[in-house]
This record gives sequence, structure tokens and C-alpha cells, in this order.
Amino acid sequence: IPSDENEEVYFRDLRTDDYKQFFSDDIVEALGMIKPASRKALLLQQAGYSMDEIAGELYNSRLIKSNSTVSARY
Repeated sequence: IPSDENEEVYFRDLRTDDYKQFFSDDIVEALGMIKPASRKALLLQQAGYSMDEIAGELYNSRLIKSNSTVSARY
């Protein structure tokens, strides 16, 4: 959320470990209750990443075993 009207937030540049400052306490709490792969996938999706990009990110982070869109969708 921009701190003033002239500032823009670029979610594509947001690291998935920095998300807490952008969401309400309830959402942060809910995200803390799900598996790391699911949390990262949701945050990347919110940032505008495609399913293929999300699959690659999850694979590179070793959160999924196969670099496939099917694995990321799970």
C-alpha cells in the first residue's frame, strides 16, 4: 500500500518474505497457517506472476520436486 499518493508499489519486485507489511494482520495470520509452497504461490500470484513463473520459482526454492505447471497448481 503506497504511503503517499505519488508512491507506487511494484509487487513484481516484492520478495515473498516481505509480504507482512502489505497485508492486514488477519491475512498475515491466515498465510502463516498454510504450507510454505502454498503461501509462496499465493503471494507470487498476487504479484502478477504466471503459472509457469510460479512453478519455476517454487522449483528453484525446492518447494516442489518438478518444474512443471501441474506441480505448482497442486
